[in-house]
Amino acid sequence: MKQIASALLTTSLLASPVFAQPPEKPATTEKAAPAQPYSIASFMGKWAVTMVMEPITIMGNRAVGPAARLVVVVPDNISKVVKQNHFALARKSNEVWEGQQEDVTATLTRLSENTAQLVLVQKDGHKMEIPLYRDDG
Repeated sequence: MKQIASALLTTSLLASPVFAQPPEKPATTEKAAPAQPYSIASFMGKWAVTMVMEPITIMGNRAVGPAARLVVVVPDNISKVVKQNHFALARKSNEVWEGQQEDVTATLTRLSENTAQLVLVQKDGHKMEIPLYRDDG
């Protein structure tokens, strides 16, 4: 009798819709990266930090591929802290450009079409995280 009950239980579990369907994949919360990499031109222009600070200017060279560079020019109140007013950055990934000059590593990360973040890290560990917003006006 135990064998029949065990066989019925096993059969009912195997026939159960819970076991018949493959497990669902968990929903991902990561944002999908754009299919095409952001072009150099999409980074270029003025990016506002706050209403009371001069904007950060980003320029690009005409090179493509590994020779492509962005030049980030920061306003005086930031350059006084990091002791330099511009940084040359090379593409690391679709959204990230990075460069090191003297004692500062600069990383520019594109968050969306109209937002980005500039992170300046000095060798002594001092770190500035600067949120940027497209300044079309």
